[in-house]
Amino acid sequence: MLNDSFRVVSLLEAGSEGRGDYEPQFYVLGDTYYSNSCTDEVALQHINSDAIFHYGPATLSQTSFLPVRYVFGKSVIDIPDCFLGLEALVKSCPDSTCNVVVALYDVQYHWKIEDLKSLWLEYLSNHPNLTCEVVFGVTPVRSFGNDSDDPLLGDLNVESSATTFVLGVNI
Repeated sequence: MLNDSFRVVSLLEAGSEGRGDYEPQFYVLGDTYYSNSCTDEVALQHINSDAIFHYGPATLSQTSFLPVRYVFGKSVIDIPDCFLGLEALVKSCPDSTCNVVVALYDVQYHWKIEDLKSLWLEYLSNHPNLTCEVVFGVTPVRSFGNDSDDPLLGDLNVESSATTFVLGVNI
């Protein structure tokens, strides 16, 4: 999203002209030393910032002193392909071991996930004997693993033994 930053700043500056005595200044900050998904409050303190717009992946950690607006963008996703991957995963699970599949997706695909849910509901209506539940959830920025103590699964109120499916990849 950095390649769009000049245009965004130009539009913000143009939209804020003639708004009284206060003339806002806009800055583009690159990735922080700590992580590209963290809001760099230290850099913002150096420029005496009032607020920040964070573009791209974000940990959504609470900031100490600045209001933050998050902009995640919209990425292209092949919904039929994701559906086929999810269907193949569910079909490959024996009924006794696959009670729940957690289908995780990055927030940049949230705008299309209803299409995948609709396909899945249509599939379920044609397969009434299917015993495996699918739970859809947005994943935070993190690395995935098959930890039995996975805090994300706890946040989704599903068992840690659930099968995890991320954008067509069984992990």
